[in-house]
Amino acid sequence: MASPSAGQWKYVNGQGAVSVMLNPVVQLHPLIHAIRARYPLVKVRLLTVFPASADFRGKPPRGCCLGDGVVPAVREFAAEDGVESPVIEQAWESLSTSLQKATAEAKA
Repeated sequence: MASPSAGQWKYVNGQGAVSVMLNPVVQLHPLIHAIRARYPLVKVRLLTVFPASADFRGKPPRGCCLGDGVVPAVREFAAEDGVESPVIEQAWESLSTSLQKATAEAKA
């Protein structure tokens, strides 16, 4: 895989050949820029979630995780902001339910 700021990432596909995918963070950069211009105090973070079958050959690049690593990644983002907000705790139950539902649908 290329650096997180590269326009394309290389990966090994299911047939064992090297393929290229567009970096979603770079693709969303115009939207991120527009949000920051309109709401300068809002911190925008993106998390690219890969299927559990992905192999990063070590720790995933910043802003990336495997499907089962979403919860720790979101908690890590929250911890970077300092004291954990009670709002996150209030939203956590519905977020966890949504993640479990999406995981079950992906496996079906």
